[in-house]
Amino acid sequence: MKQRVLSACLMALMPVCAQAQIDLANLDKDMVGPRTEVLVLGSVHLSEHDTDPEALQVLAESNVRPTLAAVSVQHYPQIWVQGWGIRNLRMVANILEVVRDHPGSRVLSIVGASHKPWFDGWLGQVSGVDIVDAQDVLKE
Repeated sequence: MKQRVLSACLMALMPVCAQAQIDLANLDKDMVGPRTEVLVLGSVHLSEHDTDPEALQVLAESNVRPTLAAVSVQHYPQIWVQGWGIRNLRMVANILEVVRDHPGSRVLSIVGASHKPWFDGWLGQVSGVDIVDAQDVLKE
């Protein structure tokens, strides 16, 4: 029962997260405490696809759009896509728990390439978190 309530709450928040009309990234511009750097590596990382915004958009669309276009009386495609969103939210929440417990740290998250667009989008809205480009880290 608890899980159903949590799932229903997360699904209700999905459209809000995906269509946020405010810029949450600037809320921390006067932040005094330490910032946390997060580097999200997709499984095809270090190819041009993982840093090119257009390639990431194509990857995100290819993961969800064909599924949502499928016809099912039981709505299985929509159930799968919502489950996919919940899975991404849970993984990002796990990263944020580490960020909360270790402010100012550097966090490396290695995920499947199709998760990366969601991770970058949601983590990019969190105050005190900077998404770090892999190419910049490798130059250090």
